Amino acid sequence: MFGKRPNISQQHGNLLRIFEAEIQPASLETLVQFYDPPARCFTFKVFQLAPTLEEDERLLDLPLVESTPYFYQGQQPSWATMTKLLKIPEPKMARERRNRNGLEGINRCYLEGRLLQLREEND
Repeated sequence: MFGKRPNISQQHGNLLRIFEAEIQPASLETLVQFYDPPARCFTFKVFQLAPTLEEDERLLDLPLVESTPYFYQGQQPSWATMTKLLKIPEPKMARERRNRNGLEGINRCYLEGRLLQLREEND
């Protein structure tokens, strides 16, 4: 019914290590005053403080070197391209496509599961 679920470290890297960090309440109370939720960073008068990609990579133990960057080029890939990338037959792709509020797409859970399966197959 539910299928195989990836463990949390496969899906999120070393995110759980955050719980082992030593907390300094006074520092947190000060920093929280400068947190900007829409920007998702700390904003001070003349600069913003946010982790770099390299810091995120180290903290989460998710190597970025192995992954190719994604550059949005203003056009959506065709369903034929998606079928080739996910290595699934066209009829299965037709079953997985969803139309919500006029936008066609693939369910995120299915997509993540399929990508994990391809990664495990080293494909």
